[in-house]
Amino acid sequence: AYQTFATGVNLLSYATLFHTLKIVADPTLGQYVRVLLDHNKYDLSGIAGQPSVFLGGGRISTTIYAYGRAGFNDVIYADHVILTQNEPA
Repeated sequence: AYQTFATGVNLLSYATLFHTLKIVADPTLGQYVRVLLDHNKYDLSGIAGQPSVFLGGGRISTTIYAYGRAGFNDVIYADHVILTQNEPA
């Protein structure tokens, strides 16, 4: 299920083509902690993570979807995936 954590975010209004997105999760609690999108931080405290994210142990998998709009050729570019461990709050 999708979880809305911010509204009014329009990446097309930014002057840059590329954006930085970081998702921080706490696998011991099975919850997401925060999302950093460019220079904005969004609190995800208390939002349960996807069970498949926290059950594997020793493996991380990411999937990125681009949902287009009728009549448009929407494109996303994914680059520089960064993983961190034991990140402080």
